[in-house]
Order: sequence, then C-alpha cells, then structure tokens
Amino acid sequence: MCAYKALSLDAREDMMIREVPRFGKEAATKAIKEWGQPMSKITHLIFCTTSGVALPGVDYELIVLLGLDPSVKRYMMYHQGCFAGGTVLRLAKDLAENNKDARVLIVCSENTAVTFRGPSERDMDSFVGQALFADGAAAIIIGSDPIPEVENPIFEIVSTDQQLRRYRNGGKGSSGSGSSVAGGGSLPFPTRLFSFCTSLSWKASIDGDDAGGPKQRRRDYEIDGDT
Repeated sequence: MCAYKALSLDAREDMMIREVPRFGKEAATKAIKEWGQPMSKITHLIFCTTSGVALPGVDYELIVLLGLDPSVKRYMMYHQGCFAGGTVLRLAKDLAENNKDARVLIVCSENTAVTFRGPSERDMDSFVGQALFADGAAAIIIGSDPIPEVENPIFEIVSTDQQLRRYRNGGKGSSGSGSSVAGGGSLPFPTRLFSFCTSLSWKASIDGDDAGGPKQRRRDYEIDGDT
C-alpha cells in the first residue's frame, strides 16, 4: 500500500469493510445519545461512504454493530464524494416527510486508507488529496413533526434542490492500486452558485420581492450562459 501505484486493492478493501462501519458506529452512538430516544424508534438508515465497496454493504454491518431492528429500511450510497452530505440530507428529508413518524439515521463514514500511497513527483494531485482529507465519521437523525418537550431539533431543513452541471475535469477514480484523487481547475464550485442559491431561496419562500426578486438578480449575474 505504501508504494506508489502498487497493486493493493484487496488489502484496502479488507480494511474498509472493518473500519468504515466501526467509525460509523461511534458517530451514530453519539447522535442517538444526544437525540435521547430509544433506538427502536429509528425507522430508516442512510449510510454513505466513498471508502470502498462491500456486499451486503457496510450499512448492514452497522445495523448489526448497533443492534438496530432488522426491519429498519436501509439505503446504501457509495462513491458520492463531496456530493454526499447534501445528497443524504435531501433523501432523508423526503423520507421523513412522506413516512409518518419516520426517524432517519444518517451516517457518513470515511477512511483515507483507500487513497493512501507513497508520493510521486509526477502525481501532485494524489499528494494534495492526501493532505486535504482525513478519516472521520458523522451522524444525524432527521424527522418530521418533532414530539413537543421530548425531541429538541437544532436545525430545520426548509427546502432542497440539486442541479447537474456538465464537467469532466477532476474527480476520483479506482484501480488495482486503490482510489485516486484528480484535481481540476474548472471544478464547478463557483459556477452558477448565485443562480442555484437564489432559486433555492425562491422555492423556500425565504427571499421575497426585495431588490427586484431573485429572478431579476439571477439575470443580472448571468454572463454568456454562466455565472
């Protein structure tokens, strides 16, 4: 694993299968404790990771580790990358709002052994990726219609949206030596960001007609079809 591009995918996958659900269990246990309700009230589980792939899935392993009810509806999402956080929250919101009394446990867990390798002067993207990312896990419980004086929500998800942008530079891929990170100068983080945010605000009725409204301001910021 330490040699640059050495064939080591099997060793990495073996590590991910053990460590990713273990990290997830620690985060989920803390979230459930803060929530203050019995685990039996959890109806859905969304598990997301970009660290490896397994069947029946690390979501299954987490259910066993936590001792959740076997009837919990589970959703496993692999290789969402930086898109993971927004995606799981959007999915959890839909589940909670459309299933009475649903309580959705979200767990995201990552282990950077999947991208770890020795340095190469010809591959600075790999070096930068390893410097940026670290192991970790996070968990949260999403529900609708909180029970008064029993549940104390700290945030409200007002509205969600997504927009697909066509681009090809940058990203993450896998090979026999594990996963690799490729940077790109044209990753679309600032692209159309203003348009996206004003559109989301409009749907959530947060931004009214002040200063011409979001539609007018969106037109003002559009230049040659981009933002």
